[in-house]
Amino acid sequence: MKIQVIQSIPENLLDEVTELLLEAFAQKVAHELRPHSDEQAKMIVKSSIVPDLGWVALDEKGKVIGVIGVGAFRKPFSRVTLGALVREFGIFGAVLRWLPFFLEDLSRAKRGEWRIEALAVKDGFRGRGIGTALLEAVIESARSQGVKVIKLEVVDTNEGAQKLYERLGFKKVRSLKTGWLTAPGGYRAVRFVRLEL
Repeated sequence: MKIQVIQSIPENLLDEVTELLLEAFAQKVAHELRPHSDEQAKMIVKSSIVPDLGWVALDEKGKVIGVIGVGAFRKPFSRVTLGALVREFGIFGAVLRWLPFFLEDLSRAKRGEWRIEALAVKDGFRGRGIGTALLEAVIESARSQGVKVIKLEVVDTNEGAQKLYERLGFKKVRSLKTGWLTAPGGYRAVRFVRLEL
């Protein structure tokens, strides 16, 4: 299968990218965002994406089959703001939903680093090298821009992703057991990995 990887998500593909992210992270979105409807979840996720910090993999027909988003120093790929949560859920509902997004802010990229915030491959296309192609495109771009480190977190239940990162040279820095706090989101521990460029 021939795929094309392009940097910067075109406006006309944002809906497809949003659907893919919602498919790949359904349990996490349901647990952390607790949207009132699928349409609300789609609107919040789509409005949080910064297209310039994403890459998409397209099939022969130009359909999105994979996406990766990176955060750079003070430039996240996905930014769910407190203001957006207040608009959607009111002040009380926003406060209840804010903690996971606040904690994610603590692991944002520092100077000279990129942080992979999202990597998703469409169901039915996994295991065909699409994730590898997306990661290699990000690594190549990072090197050309003088980035020194690419880091990310991977959950304990995603063994396929852990193997992919190890194969590409990412090294485990530490693990954090999250237990019951994240169990409803589908995982109980997070592994922090990084690639020195």
